[in-house]
Amino acid sequence: MMKKVLLQASAALFSLSLLMGASIATASAQEATGTIEVGKIFKKKLTISVPNPSVVSSKMQVRSLAPNISAERVFFIESTNTASIGGENIAPGQETTKYDEGGAQMEIYVIETGYGTNYPNITMAGQTISPKALEERDPYCIVNGNVALQCPAGTTVAGYIYIIDLSGFQSGRFTFLNRSQNNLNVTGETFLNIL
Repeated sequence: MMKKVLLQASAALFSLSLLMGASIATASAQEATGTIEVGKIFKKKLTISVPNPSVVSSKMQVRSLAPNISAERVFFIESTNTASIGGENIAPGQETTKYDEGGAQMEIYVIETGYGTNYPNITMAGQTISPKALEERDPYCIVNGNVALQCPAGTTVAGYIYIIDLSGFQSGRFTFLNRSQNNLNVTGETFLNIL
């Protein structure tokens, strides 16, 4: 009975959106890629890829809630020790750095799909990291299948890129946990073991 009610409600919402002139995009597992320029300590141009979420066309006038977090991932790290080789790209699913990070300065980059809060819980080597260590929280959009930090009018923010200053740390486990803006019970988290 409950399943039937949910199906009817879904069908009604779909019909309403079509009546309002919305075009419905099909879900796709394709990745969106792009080259972005980020960082404060180590200013970088990085190529990244993220899940390309299906979105409803901007023709639809009804505003919806910001999407919950659906993914978190460390995608880059650079430190004094790896600056000479341009830092280290972190592949999806990679749990440990390939190189010995550390030295006087270190930055780590996390990409979040969905809308998390401004205050993620961050730890390094078992220590809670101060919110002051969060150097940047940049919104990104998907424009024509490409990741862009400059979101043109009419595009929707797909998520955020966080740059965290870990200067002074040499090695240990980095963790990042955030809660969705509209539903604090929906969380996203990632980690990286830093050599």
